[in-house]
Amino acid sequence: MKDVLQYKRLKNTDYIGDDKYILIEEHITKNFPPHFHDYLEIEIITDGSASYTLNGEDFEISKGSVLFVTTTDFHNIVSDKKIKLLNISFKEILTSFL
Repeated sequence: MKDVLQYKRLKNTDYIGDDKYILIEEHITKNFPPHFHDYLEIEIITDGSASYTLNGEDFEISKGSVLFVTTTDFHNIVSDKKIKLLNISFKEILTSFL
């Protein structure tokens, strides 16, 4: 699985082109501070559990939880123990190909 992971963070200046901007990252962390961005995310919790806040509403997430975060959704993760998640980030224009 490690071979397919790309560690290039999308930025506001990135665009869809020959590079097909989609980013897949694996994270092992306790916390992600509150933030938002201009791209979409699918987050899959692969181990552990945490409290997840999305636009001011709290949810409990655990292994097997799948989250879809749209552009400008304000979100964060807080956990006492490390959690493992797979994060798939992509620009909204990619959805026009579905």
